[in-house]
Amino acid sequence: MKVRGTVVLIRKSGPCINYCGGTVNDNVPELLSQSISFQLVSATVGDPNNGNRGVVGEEAHLEQHITSLPSLAAGETAYHVTFHCEEENGIPGAVIVKNKLSSEFFLKTLTLEDFPGKGRIHFVCNSWVYPAGKYKYDRVFFANTEWDRIYRYDYYNDLGNPDTSQALVRPILGGTPEHPYPRRGRTGRPPTKTGNT
Repeated sequence: MKVRGTVVLIRKSGPCINYCGGTVNDNVPELLSQSISFQLVSATVGDPNNGNRGVVGEEAHLEQHITSLPSLAAGETAYHVTFHCEEENGIPGAVIVKNKLSSEFFLKTLTLEDFPGKGRIHFVCNSWVYPAGKYKYDRVFFANTEWDRIYRYDYYNDLGNPDTSQALVRPILGGTPEHPYPRRGRTGRPPTKTGNT
C-alpha cells in the first residue's frame, strides 16, 4: 500500500539553498530527492531477525515541492513523500532519517495522512539532521502520541519526602494561574500522603 506524507524542513543557508526553494518546476531536483531518505519503523510489529525491534520499512525520498501549504513560516519548505508499506508491518511509531547531503538541514515535521487503521500520524522532529557520515547511528524520531501531549495542568507535592520527616517538606509547585506546571505523563512517584496538598 502507498501512504502519502508531508515533510517540512529548513535548509541551512549556503550554496545548496537553491535545492530546497521554490524552483521553476515543481519537481525536486534529483540531487536533493535522492539525498534525504525516510524509513518507517513499526510500533506494533517486531522483527524476530532484529532482536524483536520494530520492522523497518523501505526507504522513501522527497518527491514534489509543495508551494501551497498555508502553515509554512518564512524559510520553511514542504515536500511530498510516498511510503510503500506492507500491511503486516503494523502502525509506524518512529522514522529513521538519513541525510546524504554535504550539509545539515533542520527537520521540523513529518506527517503521514490517512494511514490505514490509524489515520493521521505526526512526527514532531524540530532537530538538525547532519550528514550521515557524521553519525555512528541512525537519526530516529518518534511519533507524537497522545500521552505526550499536555491536556491539563497539575500540582507537585512530592518533590520532598514529607512522609519521612517534616524537615524534608518542599514547596508545592503548580496549581496556580501564575505557576501552572504540566501534568506529568510518566513518573513512578505518587503524590505524598502528608505535607501541604
